[in-house]
Amino acid sequence: MLKSIRGLDVNLWKKIMNLYFGDPLTHVYLVYDLIYEVGNTNVCFNLRNGDVSGYILIWKGWRGYGIHVWGEAFNLISKIPVDKDSVIQIYDEHLLKPVIEYLDEAGKVLVNSYLNMVVDEDTFKPYEYGESVPVRLKVSDSKELFELLNCEDGDWRLEDLEEFLAKWRWYGIYVDGRLVSVSSAYVRMPEVWMISAVYTHPDYRGRGYGKIVTSAITRDAINSGAKARLHVKKDNQIAIKVYRHLGYRISGEQKWVFFKTH
Repeated sequence: MLKSIRGLDVNLWKKIMNLYFGDPLTHVYLVYDLIYEVGNTNVCFNLRNGDVSGYILIWKGWRGYGIHVWGEAFNLISKIPVDKDSVIQIYDEHLLKPVIEYLDEAGKVLVNSYLNMVVDEDTFKPYEYGESVPVRLKVSDSKELFELLNCEDGDWRLEDLEEFLAKWRWYGIYVDGRLVSVSSAYVRMPEVWMISAVYTHPDYRGRGYGKIVTSAITRDAINSGAKARLHVKKDNQIAIKVYRHLGYRISGEQKWVFFKTH
């Protein structure tokens, strides 16, 4: 049986929550988007024997779509929009080929491998940061954040960063009045926080700043009772080393499909 977000009645919501509580790390995006981003979210489900057996989750952002393809979703692939660029996380590798074949007709496709890394209160190793104290960022830090994230040909928009500073939790390090390193938690659920936007200005790398801000945001997640999870490109050995130092461990690997329209 196929259902969409329009069919999200109480019974379907119970099935979704059963799925989530069975594996919060995998399904955190699904539940977070349906609660906090419902106006930007569409999702189609496959139901088998009364349970959710597959879904395609589509989140519409200003850059394009963030899409998740999970489980028995072969017959849902045609629901993937091709009118804008998108980043598609493939949870089951047997779906990679049909997704690529579907997208090939509409645009350019690039596939990369990403590792999922997770840490909990038993494995977390806080980093002692000495004199470089991370600070919680506020909306008033938006211009400094804009300058930092766009210093290497980024395409962040100031108005979006103001919104993200209000919605997400951010930490940053200032050196001589200049914001040089940041991290954020863009999904915060009681069970899982998703860590992202870990970035240090090229002129300030190699000084441990990325480790400091990541430790700060991870500490908040652990103190809340959640696990902290992040994605990192498989060949980014420097970042992987940093995360391992903080106690993160690899929990899985996924293929990500980057789609650009013609």
